[in-house]
Amino acid sequence: MYNRVLRHDRPDWEAVRHLLGEPDRAVCHLAATWLAELRKLARDEVPLGPHLKQPIARGVATALSRARDALSRAGFYPV
Repeated sequence: MYNRVLRHDRPDWEAVRHLLGEPDRAVCHLAATWLAELRKLARDEVPLGPHLKQPIARGVATALSRARDALSRAGFYPV
């Protein structure tokens, strides 16, 4: 979702940005980079604990949780 906002590569990128809480480009870049690193660590079966303690983790988790809740209320995501 953060890459979609960064790239403006889908017609709904503005709606996605809104769902994520209107993050600026710097936050989107940081979040997308952090998530890519998380994916690689998980794939390589490296313990995720230290990575999950980084400051960006809480912001990403909060934004994605709010996006999921908004999509659920709109009927796009099962509760």
